[in-house]
Amino acid sequence: MIIENQAMVTDAVEEAFSRVEDPRLREILLALVKHLHGFVREVRLTEREFGEAVRLIAAMGQKTTASHNEVMLMAGSLGVSPLVCLLNNGNQGASETQANMLGPFWRDDQPMCASGSSLLRSPTPGEELFVSVSLEDTNGDPVAGAEVDVWHSSPEGLYENQDAKQAEMNLRGRFVSDENGRFNFRSVKPAGYPIPIDGPVGDLVRATRRHNFRPAHLHFMVFKTGLKTLITQVYSPDDPNIDSDVQFGVTRALIGNYVRHDTPSAEHGFKAPWYSLDQRFVLEAGEARRPIAPIRGKVPAA
Repeated sequence: MIIENQAMVTDAVEEAFSRVEDPRLREILLALVKHLHGFVREVRLTEREFGEAVRLIAAMGQKTTASHNEVMLMAGSLGVSPLVCLLNNGNQGASETQANMLGPFWRDDQPMCASGSSLLRSPTPGEELFVSVSLEDTNGDPVAGAEVDVWHSSPEGLYENQDAKQAEMNLRGRFVSDENGRFNFRSVKPAGYPIPIDGPVGDLVRATRRHNFRPAHLHFMVFKTGLKTLITQVYSPDDPNIDSDVQFGVTRALIGNYVRHDTPSAEHGFKAPWYSLDQRFVLEAGEARRPIAPIRGKVPAA
């Protein structure tokens, strides 16, 4: 098609993409062209602005490394990650869900741990935490033999792959639920933390005059064949940024009941104060799959 005016550009692209054989890919590409071209027309994007947009997209790729994923960070900062999560869970977005976004810091090689183990693999000062997890299906029956990845930031607000001072796989582990669908572990209470703002995501945060903090949370990913993989985060209600998450991830269903104890625990060997969390997850029937890890490495020591 020979282009004669601006309207024909969209016609030409849609005609070309309509020949894509895969029906789902064709649907996505045609919708992308429709909305992307419509956006350009709506805001009357200038050539200078287009050049800046291309620069920012390229910068996201250049900023992404084995230990940092700027593209995933941007998806959350635009609200795309939580939107995709909520649309695809909870009866396809019609009801409340325990699902939450994966985030940029999960590693797919987290070590297997026995129930009751500690996630601490290097000295990590902080208020101690005991977490009990129970898994059940939608009929209320326990889910045994599920693999559950757990990971979280330190009380300083850093994941181990961001912090060369932490040991490899500190505050990470993988557990298997017992015949009652249960397991537990020890750790320290995570802190909220700032997302990195030395790249394009930082430009967005500053332009929108927002802070760059995520509220404190634990990550879980539950995997068992025959059940839909549950990826989620459980947030601490006492975090000052619980209602202004820079990644738009906090949902009412995932504000956890972190209980503070002001007397020592002889059972756990904890000093006061310490915290406990009893968390129940309900798993739906569906596809069990492990996502592709956004990162695969650790920042080098200085």
